Amino acid sequence: MLGLRGGLLRLGCLGRQCLLLRNGLSFGFLGFFLLACGFLRSLGCLLCGLLSFGLGLFGLSFGRFGLLLGCFCVGAALASRRKPLPKHARGRHRIRYEHIAIKQIFRIRGESNRIREAKRLMYKSFLKAGMKSEYIHTMGAMKDCLKIRNLFTHCHWGQSPRRGLFFVDLEEIAHRSGRLKIEFRHADGKTLAHLEDYFWHTFEWLDYLAKSYAVKTGWMLGPAPSKPKRMPALKPHSHLFPRRSPQ
Repeated sequence: MLGLRGGLLRLGCLGRQCLLLRNGLSFGFLGFFLLACGFLRSLGCLLCGLLSFGLGLFGLSFGRFGLLLGCFCVGAALASRRKPLPKHARGRHRIRYEHIAIKQIFRIRGESNRIREAKRLMYKSFLKAGMKSEYIHTMGAMKDCLKIRNLFTHCHWGQSPRRGLFFVDLEEIAHRSGRLKIEFRHADGKTLAHLEDYFWHTFEWLDYLAKSYAVKTGWMLGPAPSKPKRMPALKPHSHLFPRRSPQ
């Protein structure tokens, strides 16, 4: 059994690894930088490590979304529009275009630009296959997740001993006219759990979209996966994370 010291050392190692992956994580800087406000107390090392790792999973999830969209969805769309090379069976043909899709999508900088290009390459193919409704729902869920990922990337976190987790979005308050006014948004446990469920829902829909299209167009052996249940679109940030004082 690891003692507390051993656990903290492992969290420290994890922190250094996560710092190298900062662009894939969804918090501004590792460890939830605390604003210099007298009413906020510093989090303990263990709690801080666990919380930063937990929110970081949102960013890691979005990295997987990019792979599902940019490789498997786009790859299946490209494969369905091309004839296979001689001696290329369906699996080899599909994989060839998944590799081509990775080069086309991931040479583009910026998640929004990658998604825009993926949609351009996919839309007509999925429409032709009779999957317009599934495509629109999945892309809408991706858009919601991107908003959360971008929000968490540019915010700074703190904890109130009385009221839990809070964050400040510096980009939001910097764009307001007048003098700088720090306003906190509250992130309660139920909201974060709901976001986790929504990210998983988006992952399931991306996986379904890629595999169902590949089976329908004959470039993957069936049967196609069952269609996931739909979740309603996320509410605006102002509703998910209301402004509230940590005091």
